[in-house]
Amino acid sequence: KVTEKASQTEVASKHDASAVTDSCKDKKQQRNQKPVDKIKESDGVTVYFHAILSKDFKLNPQIHKVFIRAGGISPYANWNDNICELNCSKHLEEHGYL
Repeated sequence: KVTEKASQTEVASKHDASAVTDSCKDKKQQRNQKPVDKIKESDGVTVYFHAILSKDFKLNPQIHKVFIRAGGISPYANWNDNICELNCSKHLEEHGYL
């Protein structure tokens, strides 16, 4: 049993060491990254969300709408304003919609 415990400790130490090494690599990569040119607010950003809406929601895209809402984004009221509408792109049969 002593050998077994020693072996487990050795494995744990190796795992911890690799996590530290990975962390150091990540920090080095972050330092080496070049700054990105500022994007003009008027340029905007396109974000694609992919989510599966379960059939359990009983969503009918012909009559229901799905919106993104958020808190802390000016000029939108916290969790009250619809920021953008999401559209279903594919019917996943018995699973719901994408």
